[in-house]
Amino acid sequence: MKNYLVLTDFSRNSKDALQYALGMARVSGAKIDLFSVLTMPPNTSGTTGSLNIRLQENAQNDMNKLMADLVTETVPIEPTIREGSVVSTVLQMIEETAAEIVIL
Repeated sequence: MKNYLVLTDFSRNSKDALQYALGMARVSGAKIDLFSVLTMPPNTSGTTGSLNIRLQENAQNDMNKLMADLVTETVPIEPTIREGSVVSTVLQMIEETAAEIVIL
């Protein structure tokens, strides 16, 4: 099965890119890995831990809302959120999913 990696930051533009990817996937029979990278601020104070938790919770809530909007979608979609630097984390995800196309 073909596999498309769709990157999202939950913005309007990334939602448009997802709709484009869904159209392509319907035609080609591909599945979609919906992926968001959460970049944490550097640990510079004692409050960073609670900020990181809030950022993680917000990202998970955003992904849950996005997936809820796609509940009737027939294309298989696998959501993933990971922490890390954008470039290295995306490259790792491309390798892990064997993505044929990256859409962002």
